[in-house]
Amino acid sequence: MSETLDPDDWDEMRTLGHRVVDDVVDYLKTVRERPVWQQIPTETAAIFERGLAGGAKWYTDYGLQLSRRFRALKVWLSIKEHGLAKYERLIDQNMEQARYLEGLVESCPQLELMAPVILNVVCFRFNPGAADREELNKLNQELLIQLHEGGVVLPSYTTLKGRYCLRAAIVNHRSRLDDFDALVDEVLKIGSRLSDSP
Repeated sequence: MSETLDPDDWDEMRTLGHRVVDDVVDYLKTVRERPVWQQIPTETAAIFERGLAGGAKWYTDYGLQLSRRFRALKVWLSIKEHGLAKYERLIDQNMEQARYLEGLVESCPQLELMAPVILNVVCFRFNPGAADREELNKLNQELLIQLHEGGVVLPSYTTLKGRYCLRAAIVNHRSRLDDFDALVDEVLKIGSRLSDSP
């Protein structure tokens, strides 16, 4: 009979792991389904007959580190292939695009920048004026839904100090300035239509 880890609260633990430490418990399912104590080959066990490393049960083989994918390998191989300079250039490109979008938002009286643009994230909302916070939140929620339904642009959202806003996190190396022009055009078009309707 093989011992297995107790499956009680695994779903809660997996959720907590993802939420708090961003995927630290990646692939817990594979750990849960394999026996806790796997048979160590006799040749290996014979080398370590005494001490903490002795015997057939090696506790180090059951840590969270061994339940995760080897993501660092992909990063290392990409850096080896392309070089750090290329990644620096692409990150700089995304930050310049964020500043470009910031300029577009600031140049439109119906758009309101919601936070300073430090790196590559731009938070803004459509604000036709003369609306209270709750009305603006509802307007921008509906605006985001219609942007997603239209499929032309797909920003995410966030809430800053109780104010719902659109959030563009610019990380794609294929993004072009035209994409941000399209984002602003769609926000203005849909936002104007929504604010004009009763």
